[in-house]
Order: sequence, then C-alpha cells, then structure tokens
Amino acid sequence: MKVFDVIIIGAGPAGCAAAYNLAKNGISTAVLEQKKEIGVPICCGEAISERVLKQSGFYDDSYIDSKVKGFRVYMPNMKYFFVDTPGFLVNRDKFDKYIASFAEKAGAKIFLRTKASAIKYSGKDFEIESGGDVFKSKILIGADGPESLVDRTFFKNKYLLTPAFQYKLAKNSINFIADGYLAFYYDSQSDYYMWVFEKSRELNVGGGCASKSNLDSFISRLFGRISGKPLAFVHGYIPVSGIKKTVYKHKALLIGDAGGLVNPASLAGIYPALVSAREAASVIVEYFRTGREKSLRKYENRLRKYSFANSTFLNEAKSCYKYPEKILNLIGDYFVSDSFLKKDHKAFFKVSSKNPVLLKYIPRLLSHKNVFKHHRFELW
Repeated sequence: MKVFDVIIIGAGPAGCAAAYNLAKNGISTAVLEQKKEIGVPICCGEAISERVLKQSGFYDDSYIDSKVKGFRVYMPNMKYFFVDTPGFLVNRDKFDKYIASFAEKAGAKIFLRTKASAIKYSGKDFEIESGGDVFKSKILIGADGPESLVDRTFFKNKYLLTPAFQYKLAKNSINFIADGYLAFYYDSQSDYYMWVFEKSRELNVGGGCASKSNLDSFISRLFGRISGKPLAFVHGYIPVSGIKKTVYKHKALLIGDAGGLVNPASLAGIYPALVSAREAASVIVEYFRTGREKSLRKYENRLRKYSFANSTFLNEAKSCYKYPEKILNLIGDYFVSDSFLKKDHKAFFKVSSKNPVLLKYIPRLLSHKNVFKHHRFELW
C-alpha cells in the first residue's frame, strides 16, 4: 500500500497545479493518471488569455505557440464583432508537461498508467484501487475530467455535458486567415459555437456539437473540402451547466472539469482549472496546519466568488446561445466587423428602425456587453 497525505486523480493542468501547490508546502502528494503520457492526446482548443496565464505562476515561453490579439464572433451571415483581449495559443502537451515538472520538482509523485478503478472512504481515510496497487490518503482531489469517478462515487452531482469534436489541420488545408484573432462561429451545427484557431503550423477546427458529421458539415459549408488528411482528430465532453451543486464532501474536493468549472460564455477550462487547483491546495494546506475540517469547507465558498462560478454570469452566458438566427444576423449588421464595446447609436437606430423586433433584445444585449467589458480578460 502506498500512503500519502493527499491523492489527486488526474494529471491535467488542474491536478498537476494542485500537486505543485501542495508539495511545495511539504504535503506528501500523489497524482494518479491513467494515460501513459501527460498531455496526450490534446483535447483542447489550446487558447488562454495573457492575463490569466501570467497570473497563474506557470508562464513560460517554452510551450507558447503564438500570440493572439483577441477574438472574433461570427454571426450566421458571416458578419462579426471583435473583442480585443490579448492571449496565446499554447501547445497543450508541452503546457501540461511543464506544470507536471513543477509538481515533481516540488516533491509530488506522478504515477502514469495508473487508472483508479474503485475508491473507498472509511470515514477517516480514502483507499484507491488501481490494478494490483492500493493508494491511501487523508484527502482526495478529483481532477479526473467531466466524467469524474470521484464525483460518481461520492458526490453524485447532476450536470450536463456537451460533446465536442476537433480536427488539427495543416494550415494550407482550408482557406482561412485569422489576422491574429481566435474565430468563434454561431452556427446551426452547434447549440453553442464552432471555432477555428490558427496556430503557427496548424489549425484547430472544432465545435461543441452532437457529432463529427456536424463538424464536417460546418467545415464543408464555410471552407469547402479539406485538402489532404487531418493531422489529428479528437473528441470529448465539456461541462455546460456551471459549477456543480457540491464540490466538497467527506474531505474530497472536485477541481477543474470534474467540478463543472469552465467559463460559461466561452466554455474554456484552463483558467478555472488553475484557479480551482490553487484554492483547493490553499484550504488543504490550512487543514494540515490547523487540523480543522472547517478549513476544507471554505473551498466551495471561495470558488463561488469567481466570475466563472457566478450564477448570474452563467444565466447571461446561456442566453447568448439562445438568440434566434434573425437576431444574430441583425447584430452582425450593426457591428459590421467592429468592436463589441462600440457605442454607435445612429447605426443601431438604423438597423432597429427597419427591424423593430431587435428592440426587445436590448436589455439582453446590454447585459452581454457588460460581460465582455468586465470579464473579457477571463473569458478564455
């Protein structure tokens, strides 16, 4: 039996960041990862804002692929608005390995090819079975993704997932020019959005949609046929119902996707993963210093103070995806490739006077403008 103070299931950015923050404070920590290699396969659009990354404590040039000016949001009529918020496209495999190296240097033990098959809680300790091995700890962290075993075993939260699919394409395989911006598309093939992110040597083209055929239809309609074979294809699930009802129970904590922690507007997960890892480690360190379980109970309250876990923000984000196509196109007619933060009352009056149906959406549009104005640096 292998005994540690804390066991973390999952060696993604959330799990390894939590391991680093625990190990550097002298807490014996193990990370159990079922994959044979950290960061592979890449199931991510790979975008992160500059502010978020530099505040994370893990900023480094070694994994950065290219710089991004901000993002554009395309309406069905292909007119768009943009939001300037600088960031990066990273190489997620290198990014994940970089954080894992921090954890190991701090003293955390990472066990690859170690799939947790069963978890038991005695009321005092956790026992995690993996093959013929048994791991034991006082604290358990679930960093095991959207379909978390830790959640299923102890929390049994109800939540929604949307399937997501992505190709990695050679840059010359479709006719696309990013001009330094991430591209998001309102599209009939998705209840959320489709995306095209241009890296230095490849394109990440994907979407939150029901099937691979939806992604293929999106690509075919906008760009025609793909030239050559895709470099890679991945699929997975994204939590879309906000922070889960319970993310702390019986000295077990859920972080990252396991806790439903993604930005509700962009569905981006790196920032919430790193934040939840830091907050979880903070309360655990306090617990080992004081011996008081109430320290651990602070975790959930702290998380709910962040914008990505705010119920109002979640509701506003959900309504972003419920505009009728006609309204989306009218929004495109108003912005016509301009900033979402612009205030051109004359242009809005011109569009709305011909289409008075737009007027009833003004409160919602103002609410969304407020989201972009105040949270644009944390959206992705």
